[in-house]
Amino acid sequence: MTEMERCPFCGNNQIEAPESCVCRSETLMRMSRKEWQHRPIEDELRAEISALQSRLAALENGSPMETAPKDGTLILVETSDMFGKYFEIISWNAVANLWVSIVGDCNDYLLRWGPLPGSEAK
Repeated sequence: MTEMERCPFCGNNQIEAPESCVCRSETLMRMSRKEWQHRPIEDELRAEISALQSRLAALENGSPMETAPKDGTLILVETSDMFGKYFEIISWNAVANLWVSIVGDCNDYLLRWGPLPGSEAK
């Protein structure tokens, strides 16, 4: 049998009845076992967290800058300066022949790159 989740209202353990679960808080919310265990918002958040963790892992194991697309596609890069490492969104400017971000050129200290979430860059 699957272990029952904590109460979605108060976070404590629930009181189990044969067909339902009851919250121990003052409101004494009662719901079926299926309703108690089904939490669509939490499921969506877990899926989103998993996707973001995969993206971060891909970037941490990212591709070298030499392989980044130079067609104007926005990409996510890990870069560093005297303050430490951080992530920035940049693109290649073919006219100026350099990488640019919102704040200007950024050709120094680009460590690796990965595609932006939802983009087609590989």
